[in-house]
Amino acid sequence: MKKTFKLLIMLTLVCSFVLSVSAFAADPGMVGNSVIKIKKPETYTSTTTQKEYYISGVTSSGVTVSVSRYNPFTGYFHLLYVDGKAAVQTAGASGLIAQKIYLTDGNNKIRIRTDSPDGKVTFLEVNITLNVLSLSDIQQSPIDIRKAIA
Repeated sequence: MKKTFKLLIMLTLVCSFVLSVSAFAADPGMVGNSVIKIKKPETYTSTTTQKEYYISGVTSSGVTVSVSRYNPFTGYFHLLYVDGKAAVQTAGASGLIAQKIYLTDGNNKIRIRTDSPDGKVTFLEVNITLNVLSLSDIQQSPIDIRKAIA
């Protein structure tokens, strides 16, 4: 009886935790939350051929925005450094934010953290895929793509 009761309590706690986490998940139909509205990328998943990429958004004056990238080897997000500077900005009177980042080949899992002056901290994650093979690469290729596909 005691084991069943403990198991029931444990399952209740696990279920309540899972439900509370999913309740705070970002809406996949819109890139943004109550603190920042991301303009670029336009969706949570994006693809580009440009190694130099700008993340932009609009927020309130005084909100600090920092950009981190997921490192699969460590299992953590690490603050990005671009041209020797940390990818951290505080929004001015206009609220506009634009942060240059350099993408690595393949999938780039990016976390945008906002710290508002009232102490509210939010996180938003986006995936930006850098395609290493662009149309110009295909056109300049000495291999006839039509023969390679056939």
